[in-house]
Parts: sequence; C-alpha cells; structure tokens
Amino acid sequence: MNYRINKGVGKSFEFKGLRTTYVFLALGGIIVSILLYFLLGLLLPFEVTLAIIILCVLTSVGGAYYLNHHFGENGLSYSRAQWRTYQLIQNNKRVCSLMKNE
Repeated sequence: MNYRINKGVGKSFEFKGLRTTYVFLALGGIIVSILLYFLLGLLLPFEVTLAIIILCVLTSVGGAYYLNHHFGENGLSYSRAQWRTYQLIQNNKRVCSLMKNE
C-alpha cells in the first residue's frame, strides 16, 4: 500500500476562503468586538450594545473577505511594502567626488 504523507506541506492555511493573513485580521476584529461588548455592556442598554457589536463583527469579517478578494494571498504585504519604498534615490555629492578612489 502507498500512503501519501505530508500532503499539505508548503501550502498556506485557508479557512472558508480566507487566506492566512486575512484569517488573523478577521479573528482580531472578532476578539476586539468581544472586548468592546464587555465594556459597552456596562455603559449602554443591551440592544444598543448588541447592534454595535454585530455591526463591528460584520465590518471586520466583511473587510477581511474584501481584502482577500482584492489583494490576494500576499498582496496586502506587497501593497504595504510599496508604501515603504523610496520613489527617488537622491545623491547630492559632486560627480568628481564620486569618481575618486578612497
């Protein structure tokens, strides 16, 4: 008998269509919503708190799905890196000082 071992090695984690980065974004939004529920539960009526929490959860999970669809698996990292790169590298030294051997 032939058994295939380690079939998923090298693949990224996926849950219900969300890739790794976006799963963590959605989970982070849900955890923040739970903490917000405890804080708002002390201050506001139950119905208002529940409406705010449901809106917060739907926004975080929906935003994660949107970013997953829009940027792809590694696209969010690439777009963040694009903002950190320089558009122009400038050198203010004279050309003759650049040509010298030091």
